[in-house]
Amino acid sequence: LRYYHGGCVTEGTKRKLHLESPAVVSPAAASAAQSQSQSRSTKSTKQQSTLLPTRALKEMERDLRQLRRHFANILECQEYQIFQNKSLHEILEKLPTTAMELQRCWGIKEKRCSQYGDSILRVVNYYLQQQQKEKQQKQQKQQKHKAKIMANNSLRTPTTPPTHRHQNSKAAASQTSSSQMNPGSDDGDDIVVTGPSLSIEDIVRQRVREAEARGEVLEIL
Repeated sequence: LRYYHGGCVTEGTKRKLHLESPAVVSPAAASAAQSQSQSRSTKSTKQQSTLLPTRALKEMERDLRQLRRHFANILECQEYQIFQNKSLHEILEKLPTTAMELQRCWGIKEKRCSQYGDSILRVVNYYLQQQQKEKQQKQQKQQKHKAKIMANNSLRTPTTPPTHRHQNSKAAASQTSSSQMNPGSDDGDDIVVTGPSLSIEDIVRQRVREAEARGEVLEIL
C-alpha cells in the first residue's frame, strides 16, 4: 500500500497502517504556544518572588553570597565554582523549598545539589518561615484591634445612665492611654525573631562535618 488511490482505502485502514501524513503545525501557532508557555512560567516565577518583601530578598541574597564564600574558602576555590550569580538570581526568583525544586534552577544539577543543596534550602526556608510568622503576627494584631473596638462599643449602650456613661467613657479612655504607654503589657506581643538558629558559617561547618561522617568528599565542580 505504498501507492494507493485515496478512494480505495478506508479512513480506518489509513489510521491502522499510519498512512496519514502527520499534522503540520504552522510557525505562527508554534510561536504562540511557545510564548504562552513562557508567560505561564514567568507568571509562576513572579508569584514565587512576591512571597517575600524586597528587604527579605536582599537579606537572603546577602546570606547566600556569604554561604558561597565560606564554601569557597573551605575548598580553596573561586566562588563561582560553588554556584554562579545566575543560579543565585534564579534561587531568589523561584524560592525553592525542596531539592527537586532547587535542581530546576539554572546550573544546580544533581551533584551540586547533593553538595550544597541542604545548606541553600536551609537559608531559603528560614526566610519563608519568618515571613509566615510576620503574617500571623499581623493577623493577631488585627483580631485584637477588632476585639478592642467591639469591647469599647459594648460600653456605649443607650440604656446606660448619663453619669455612668461618662464614667465608663473616662475609664475606657484611661485604659486606652495606659495601653498606648505600655504596649508590651498585652498578651499577644510581637514575636521577636532574632535570626536563624545557626549562623551561615555554622551551617557550612555542619555540612562539612556531615560529609566527613558519611565519608563523602566535597568536590570542586
